[in-house]
Amino acid sequence: MKDAAPISWPALRRVTPARIGLGRSGTALITAAQLDFQLAHARARDAVHAAVEADRIAAELGALGLGAVRLRSAAADRATYLRRPDLGRRLDAESCQILLRHSGAGRNPVRRRAAIGDLGPGLRRDDEITALTSLEPDIAFVIADGLSATAVNAHAVPLIEAVLHGLDAAHIGPVAIVEGGRVAIGDEIGGLLGADLVAVLIGERPGLSAADSLGVYVTWQPAPGTVDAARNCLSNIRPEGMPIPEAAAALLELMASARQHRMTGVALSQRLVQNLFSVVPTVGANRTKEEGTMPDPVKDACEACFDAHSGDCSGFARAVAQQLGVTLTGLANDIVDTIRGGAPWTVLADGIAASQQATAGKLIIGGLKGSEQANPDPHGHVVVVVAGQPLAHGLYPFAYWGKLGGVGDKDQTVNWAWNVNDRDKVTYAAHDIVPAPGA
Repeated sequence: MKDAAPISWPALRRVTPARIGLGRSGTALITAAQLDFQLAHARARDAVHAAVEADRIAAELGALGLGAVRLRSAAADRATYLRRPDLGRRLDAESCQILLRHSGAGRNPVRRRAAIGDLGPGLRRDDEITALTSLEPDIAFVIADGLSATAVNAHAVPLIEAVLHGLDAAHIGPVAIVEGGRVAIGDEIGGLLGADLVAVLIGERPGLSAADSLGVYVTWQPAPGTVDAARNCLSNIRPEGMPIPEAAAALLELMASARQHRMTGVALSQRLVQNLFSVVPTVGANRTKEEGTMPDPVKDACEACFDAHSGDCSGFARAVAQQLGVTLTGLANDIVDTIRGGAPWTVLADGIAASQQATAGKLIIGGLKGSEQANPDPHGHVVVVVAGQPLAHGLYPFAYWGKLGGVGDKDQTVNWAWNVNDRDKVTYAAHDIVPAPGA
């Protein structure tokens, strides 16, 4: 066998931006390599200290039909921003007030034109405008300078433009342009706007091979205190890395998955893997021919009852229980008393045990009385726990629930059913499913 032909340094350099095979002059780098390094270092430093072109970006967003609002973080200047990352994760007081005044003012221009564009030039019915602008947004975009305003100035608007028509059914909030912002500032902005989903477009830390790399961080139901494990990231968006068309397709797919499964981060990644393997045949497994998945009567009952009872948590729980041969009566407070009252209900230790018993095929009800809430209320709240992994924060199982005066949630973890002060007080209890006659 002939030896493989040696690969030359020039050939290797053509396939990587890494500085390899640079050559030397005596004990030093050749002059061209040294000057190239100094230029890359200067570009990286300039990117860190560059200013975001907020006025131009706002004007370009306006041309796309999107509103924009200029904000800044609690970091008063660039030097403070670099020394105090924590200040870059929250808005200053003035920006909070500005954002509150703009809440509900954004909308997708594609959707807006479809709704009101047929009224003729200058004719806009007040009731239609109010209906559009009073909605909490489905999606909020945040443009933050991060550690490379160079990247933001070059790529943020082209990326938003590329995804806009893929979101024509979505209600889009005003785009926040933030000076001195870090990734987590999107949690506060999305929370103030009441957005279901926030996408933070931010300049990534520049290196010696790229000073204009843009990142996008997507978070479901953003709120201050969200952990990084609850986000998904697209990185290295630039012509020499992930080009805009490719990044836009990936971002649209990511946002669609987040909205479908109502989650992001590690939970979404694992859910997508779980769904992928749920259709792979398993030898000896009792799987349905139509779906290729294990039968789940509790989840089937939840799906069957949700639309009719999404605005009533106790009515939803009673309807699901009835389908499974279990009797529940009364409102949420009464149901909590029932599941705590002993046989045939078995109180479980926590959400982990609840998830395990749901996976084993039991009917699991979780509940908390209104008088036990951190802010006492006449109405309690109950949920129906279903099988699902991973548990949120390793503690909170998946569930379905109705919501009094609103719309509940489907196949979401219960940390979204109660606030942070109440979710660890919830009682979980299990009941055997009663087979239907003749089953």
